[in-house]
Amino acid sequence: MKQIEITVKVNENIENAYKKLEKLGFKIIRESDIKDIYMTSKLQELNINNIQYILKNSILLRNLKLADRELKKITYKNKEYDIKR
Repeated sequence: MKQIEITVKVNENIENAYKKLEKLGFKIIRESDIKDIYMTSKLQELNINNIQYILKNSILLRNLKLADRELKKITYKNKEYDIKR
């Protein structure tokens, strides 16, 4: 199964974001707490100019807490970043 995840930075509090999305017709279908830990073997190469490259080539340890269970995953994501804002 292929999943596509889109992530954007939100510059306001979560309650206001909920309200705006609800006005657009969105409803909450699941809430969870997610803790992501990125691990890399390229730490020696890390600098301010290549952070996105390092994240793209990192392993992700994810701890996902749902209402009825907790999932632990190890993931490699092929991350693509649009540097245009």
